[in-house]
Amino acid sequence: MPEGESAEDIPLSSPLTPGDEKAAPGFAFDVPIVRNGAVERWIDYFTGPGRDRFGDWLGRSGRYIPAFRRILREEGLPEDLAYVPLIESGYSLRARSRAGAVGPWQFMEGTALRLGLRVDYYLDERRDPLKSTRAAARYLAQLHKEFDDWHLALAAYNAGENRIRSAVRASGRKTYWELVRTAHLPVETKNYVSKFLAGMMIAKHPEVFGFAGMDYESPLRFDVAELPRPISLRTASYLTGISIQELADLNAELRMGVTPPGNGFALKLPAGRARHFLQKLAEAPREVLPSPGEYRIRPGDTLSAIAQRFNVPLQEVLALNLQLDPRRLQIGALVRLPGPSVKARSEASAGGERGETHHVVGPGESIWTISRLYGVSPEDIMRWNSLSTSAVIFPGDRLRVRR
Repeated sequence: MPEGESAEDIPLSSPLTPGDEKAAPGFAFDVPIVRNGAVERWIDYFTGPGRDRFGDWLGRSGRYIPAFRRILREEGLPEDLAYVPLIESGYSLRARSRAGAVGPWQFMEGTALRLGLRVDYYLDERRDPLKSTRAAARYLAQLHKEFDDWHLALAAYNAGENRIRSAVRASGRKTYWELVRTAHLPVETKNYVSKFLAGMMIAKHPEVFGFAGMDYESPLRFDVAELPRPISLRTASYLTGISIQELADLNAELRMGVTPPGNGFALKLPAGRARHFLQKLAEAPREVLPSPGEYRIRPGDTLSAIAQRFNVPLQEVLALNLQLDPRRLQIGALVRLPGPSVKARSEASAGGERGETHHVVGPGESIWTISRLYGVSPEDIMRWNSLSTSAVIFPGDRLRVRR
C-alpha cells in the first residue's frame, strides 16, 4: 500500500442487528469470534468489491505473519492478533492514516513514545516491523488486562482506552456487542471488531473464501550489522552492492536515509551479508552526514515561521522538538532544526564554472521541492544529473540545479 493510503479508506458497514451473534463453525482461532450480520457484510466486501485490495494485503502478509506470530507467542498473547495489521495497514510499513497514525500497527506518535518506540529526526520505529509488533503486544496485553475481553480490548486499540472506559461506564453495557448498539462509540469503532474478525477468518482460510493459489511474499529474513559509526544508506549500498531501495525497505524506520549518531545501530541486511559488509566498512573513509542544527526562539517566533525562515519541513521541526508546546513558546528556548538552511546550502554550493549552481539535498527534500526552489522543472534536474524517474535522493547528495 503506498504511503499516505490506509486501510481506513474502506467504506464502513452498518452495525449488526440485535440477536444476530453466533459462533463461527468449522474454524479454529485463539481470539474469540462470532459470525454475525456485521461480520458477514465485511466478508462480502473483502470477497467482492474489495477483493483486489484484500488480495494485495494477503500477499504482503506472507512477509510478516511468521515473525508477528512468534512475537505474540513470546509475549503470551493470542497469535491470531497478528492479523490486526491486515486491517490497520495492509501490512505496509510506510502506511500513514489521515490522523497521522504510522506503520503496520498504525500507532499515533504519543502512543508510540509511551510504549518505548523512538520517533525523532533520524528514526520512526513505528515503521520497524519487529519493534512495533513488540510494542503492540505490550499495548494489547495492557488493554486485555483492563477490559478482560478481547473484543473490548480491540475496540480500545482502535478508539483509545479512555473512550471505551467512558462508554462502558456511561452505558452500563459489559460487552463490545452490546456497546455497538449504543451511541457511545464512533462508527469506525462499531465496525472495527467485525472488520478484524472477517479479515482474520479469510486470511486463515483463504481457499474457503475464494482466495486459493495466493502468491505470498517470502517471510522476512535478514542479518544485523551493528555499526561502529553512523553511515548513509547510499554508502551501505555502495559497499554491499545492494540497492538503496532494498536497504530502505529493510530499514524502513530510517527517516533521512542515514543512521543515528553514535555506534551500535543495528542495520538490517539481506541474510548472509553482514560480516562482509562490516569488513568493507572498516576500510571505508568516514563520510559527512547531515545533522540537526539549533536556533533560539526570539519574540514573535512560531515554529511554522522558523521552519519557513530556514526552509525546512515543519513536520521535521515538530518531530525534533517534542519537548516544546507550539502554542506556548518561551523566548530563548532552544529549537533543533533538521540541518542548515536551504539558503546557506545553496549559497555555499553555488559559483561553479560557467554559472553552474549545485544544491546539497537537505532532510525531507525531493526533486520536486528542489525544482520549485530554483524555478526549474523536475525533468531538468533529472536530466542534468543523469537521474531516472525512479531515482532516490538522500540528504547530503549534491545536485546540479542550473546550467
